[in-house]
Amino acid sequence: MTLPKALRYAVLHVGSSSMSITILEYKGIDDVRVIDYAAREVTFGEELFQTSRLSFETIEEICHILKGYKQLMADYGVSRSRLYGTTVIREAANRRSILDQIYIQTGMRVEVIDMPKEVYYKYALLYYKMTNQYRLTDPTKATLFLDITSGGVGLTVWRGESLLFQRNMHSGSLRVMESFNRNQRSSTSFPMAIDIITIEPERFKGFIKSFDGVTATKLINRYKLPEYKANILMPTMILFNEIITAIEPKSLIFSSFSFSQGISWFYGVEAENNPFMYQLREQNAQLARAVAARYHTDSIHDAEVERFSSLFCKTLRHKGLPERWGYLCRIAAILCSVGKFVNLRNHGEHAYHIVMGTDIFGLSEEEKQVVANVVFYHYKGTPSDDDTYFNSLTELQKIQVTKLVAIIRVACALDAGSNQKISDVILEERDNVLYVFCRTNEDISLEWWTFNRDAEYFTEVFGMELMLVRGGDRHVQ
Repeated sequence: MTLPKALRYAVLHVGSSSMSITILEYKGIDDVRVIDYAAREVTFGEELFQTSRLSFETIEEICHILKGYKQLMADYGVSRSRLYGTTVIREAANRRSILDQIYIQTGMRVEVIDMPKEVYYKYALLYYKMTNQYRLTDPTKATLFLDITSGGVGLTVWRGESLLFQRNMHSGSLRVMESFNRNQRSSTSFPMAIDIITIEPERFKGFIKSFDGVTATKLINRYKLPEYKANILMPTMILFNEIITAIEPKSLIFSSFSFSQGISWFYGVEAENNPFMYQLREQNAQLARAVAARYHTDSIHDAEVERFSSLFCKTLRHKGLPERWGYLCRIAAILCSVGKFVNLRNHGEHAYHIVMGTDIFGLSEEEKQVVANVVFYHYKGTPSDDDTYFNSLTELQKIQVTKLVAIIRVACALDAGSNQKISDVILEERDNVLYVFCRTNEDISLEWWTFNRDAEYFTEVFGMELMLVRGGDRHVQ
């Protein structure tokens, strides 16, 4: 989709070490102009890690800063904006009170970003820049993106256009500092504004060795850094060195791309619906398949369920099924059988826990809850408030789960025997009846029976009859 004109918007971020606002003008994926940027260094992260919550005074300070940012948006005539919160809000014990007070005092809703999504936004920008603009990576060799933040460490590996690995650990710079016996601690943004530079690993190791033991005092004396910056830089350097020593990379690339930069760029790319978005989604689907492979699922059957469910999702857009929901359905189709690795009995329950315990790149925590509930119900039972997992969802999430379960169930039915008897499927809606024309030369009695059983729930959810018709009754191409 091409934007009719430049898109102007603002992205606000409440972080552990700073609060910022970026006002941008987006004309295209390679044409993003920062109109204005403002940031204030804060010590919210320090308070959070000491007390597990934010005080009333801190919440008041957050709201005061946000009011100033709102005035800045008004001065620029910006009406389209989004406010994000990361570690400092995500992990606060009084998170609900913080979100409520921000809304009451500023009228702004905070989108709380979990760690996988926080890493994802930075990865998306870095991957695009490195492969399309700077061309720094060899498509035949693997590249590791190591992201150290105030809340954790993210490890993301890609080769060419494929994502190979993604893990996140809750052990970031501010957390590591708790292991150092320092009386005075604070926080700042890291890394520095260096854009992208490439150095040899041995050069970096030599830099670390030159300190004969990295300490904050040595950093202060050598580079005249403020103490609070030295205290955050010290554990970060140590973490980098330990990981680099363990994996022995061929080269190192340091980037200054921050979460605010990543989400600001991503916002415009998503609004434009740039084709790059589909490339990212395909990467994430590949990663979901890698997760499924670890649990030895039937990949051929999963691919059939993914294929059939995607067809239903495209056909049912007019039935209140946005494209993003269809993408969640794809991920659920890929992961729906992972629970069988634990036990064939009640494998939906096991699949739920596996999904909830896995970082699924590109999905928010709320979206992961939807996927987990879909795999829970994918082969038996129907969504009900009597079930704890489903009852804990928001009303919107419940609607998502209900619709996606209805689709997954009939998609699974079309390959009920896991032997791919149906080669092609065409969907056609006539007079509020959705006909499923299938091409097959085999006996599909099991598929027919299973499909008709699950079609009843589909009709209840979507308000339209569902009929399976052999290809001989219609020309299937």
